[in-house]
Amino acid sequence: MLKQYEKIIINYDLLNKYNYKTINELPKITYIKCYFSLKKYDLKTLLTCLLSLEILNTNKCKVLKIKSSILSLKIRKGHPIGCSITIRKKKKNQFILLLLNEIKKLKYSKALLPEGFIITSTISNLLVLPEFENNYNIFKNLNHLIVSIYTNSKSSKELKFLLQCYKLI
Repeated sequence: MLKQYEKIIINYDLLNKYNYKTINELPKITYIKCYFSLKKYDLKTLLTCLLSLEILNTNKCKVLKIKSSILSLKIRKGHPIGCSITIRKKKKNQFILLLLNEIKKLKYSKALLPEGFIITSTISNLLVLPEFENNYNIFKNLNHLIVSIYTNSKSSKELKFLLQCYKLI
């Protein structure tokens, strides 16, 4: 459903507004990264973060480990500091639909990369989603979910128009 909306409406609007020569030049959402960061090593919170990311996307998560020890924070080298997941293709569209239906508008910050823009947003209350609301006892202590949306847009005007087309802002 979102794929058809993207093909018919969003691509048509972008072609009319910015005068592209080919469809390959159109800005698109390439992939989405979601991750939790932990302030200190705690196995119970790490497992709930891993479980929640797998529930959101049904893919395997990757545990992020620290590369060098930090004495002031009492973190040793090799301790897990978070978990992340990369969402691409069909699952990307399902996740965008989840963001649109359940979480509505995102408050975001943007950054420029050589290949495009990143939009980063934090979702503080995941208990809005029905999967987490039904299992409140397990997911009540979740940290903020950080969602990074990677695009291949060339300018910030294109980025803003793309996000408005998806109704993310």
